[in-house]
Amino acid sequence: MTAVTKPKALKQGSKVALLAPSSRPPSLVEVNRCKAMVEKMGFNAVVGKHVLDAHGYMAGTDTARLADLNEAIEDESVEGIFMLCGGYGALRLLPD
Repeated sequence: MTAVTKPKALKQGSKVALLAPSSRPPSLVEVNRCKAMVEKMGFNAVVGKHVLDAHGYMAGTDTARLADLNEAIEDESVEGIFMLCGGYGALRLLPD
């Protein structure tokens, strides 16, 4: 049986990355609204660099979306990652 590793609980002031690994959020207004909601919950929200990029209906190219995800994972100060939009595009990132 494989051991389950649980992440530590988020707390007031935890840094949380807001990413779009698939489709693009409708607008900057929506991104800012989500950021404000997360901050109202007591977290320090940071938005991925490529969240509002456009490549077809995706939030940028696979490479750009993967860069945001990897940056958040590798940043030891980021304690949580919230996805602004989901969908098929996230599956395309799995091999990398």
